[in-house]
Amino acid sequence: MVEFRGSEPALAWRENGKPFRKSPPHSPDQDSNLDLPVLGGLAQHDWRDKARPLHYPFIPSLEYDVEEEEIFLPNRPITLLQAGLFNKLPYISGVNSKEGKTTLHENYLDPSIWQAIDQDFERVVPLDLKLEKGSNASQQVAEQIRQFFFNNQAVSTQTIGEYVDLQGDLLIINGVEKTLELMAAQSSQPLYNYLFSYDGRLGRSRMNTSAIANISIQGPSHGDDLGYLFYSSSYPQLDDQSTEMKVLRNVVRMWTNFAKTGDPSLVTGPTWETFTTTEHNYLNINNTMSLQVNLEQENMIFWEELYNSIHS
Repeated sequence: MVEFRGSEPALAWRENGKPFRKSPPHSPDQDSNLDLPVLGGLAQHDWRDKARPLHYPFIPSLEYDVEEEEIFLPNRPITLLQAGLFNKLPYISGVNSKEGKTTLHENYLDPSIWQAIDQDFERVVPLDLKLEKGSNASQQVAEQIRQFFFNNQAVSTQTIGEYVDLQGDLLIINGVEKTLELMAAQSSQPLYNYLFSYDGRLGRSRMNTSAIANISIQGPSHGDDLGYLFYSSSYPQLDDQSTEMKVLRNVVRMWTNFAKTGDPSLVTGPTWETFTTTEHNYLNINNTMSLQVNLEQENMIFWEELYNSIHS
């Protein structure tokens, strides 16, 4: 799965208004080079101290030509997709309905955490908009995001659900949907999109022993769909007639159908129509399944218009 736009791992992390990222040395990269000093020139304890603030200090980086070495990532994913430089194969992609729950931590009910986010709300401005933090443009984008997701309310323990939806879009959903749009424009192969919305006992976040497992916001978090594809000894023993087992059997059948035939549709369920440039179909996977169109349409329009307003 390729993710971009607001999907950079350390999305909220800025220093001097720029993201930390690595670019090929001696290359005219349009993005900023890694803002950290060259790691090779630092003592071991120094680079560890520099990397500590980053959520994910080791992320995919653009590669440059090295003699007798194969390049895996020669350009930005969005550039490769726009140029059609990817394998044209049948493809399944999807998201969970509450992806943003994965950003919450054990102390998510601590009011001081939300106060800090509210007072520095500009941290949610996507890095790939390349806006300098503190600039009028960056502050205006932050206010647009606050208005759309929070209806101009403060970020607090009363708006955790809104924050979860925002983070789900920034980190996962918007990038996944845009990836499908670009692939559909370049590939004649079938593309299948899904929304996993069943919040059952096989979700990986349910295995979490922290308070996050008991969060009141309903809906599967990031990775919860994997519990219905792959076995783990940590999963609870369930009755064969339980709803969880029904969903599991449906998901496994669809994925194995796709592996065998390229078409994941079930004989007894709705036909899983492909995602195309004109029909943004997706399968809503719950205790029952239904074919729907335009996943999170209002949100996707918001992000599209926001990016267009900055890049136009």
